[in-house]
Amino acid sequence: PLSVLAPIAPAIERTRRILFTPFHLDKWLRLGFCAFLMGPAQLWNLPQGNDHSDKSNLKTAGGEDALATLLSWVQQNPVLSLTIGSLLILLVLALALLFTWLSSRGRLMLLDGVVHNRGAILAPWKEYRREANSLFRGRLVLGLISSVARSEEHTSELQSQFRISYAVFC
Repeated sequence: PLSVLAPIAPAIERTRRILFTPFHLDKWLRLGFCAFLMGPAQLWNLPQGNDHSDKSNLKTAGGEDALATLLSWVQQNPVLSLTIGSLLILLVLALALLFTWLSSRGRLMLLDGVVHNRGAILAPWKEYRREANSLFRGRLVLGLISSVARSEEHTSELQSQFRISYAVFC
């Protein structure tokens, strides 16, 4: 008889053997650490953006508009504002690079742990350094390309909206 489960039965048995026979808590914790390094968005394929379209909660304790207060302060302190803004942008970029690099290392460490049925941290960290750095550079290049593409897409969308507005009002 033809069975749908027959082709995947060996894979299920190998997974059961790797994960539970025998059960080693230290291996699970080490593999969990590697999965943690990958980051939650990569592990569960979660969206990485937030929709901030609801601006109804931008009021200060006194009821003033927080955005207007912030803009007023920025206008009064332009040099300090640019310095703080630049430092924040650099910090965010540095953290994004660090987490992308750690995620690249974690992916290969987790893959090594699953393939070789081991909960090693240091060995795959050293062994796959070159491959992980190559993955990091590739992800960085693809991220930059997609950012530029999204930027151009938004620009052309904005231009078409301006053309429509111009045609309507003129």
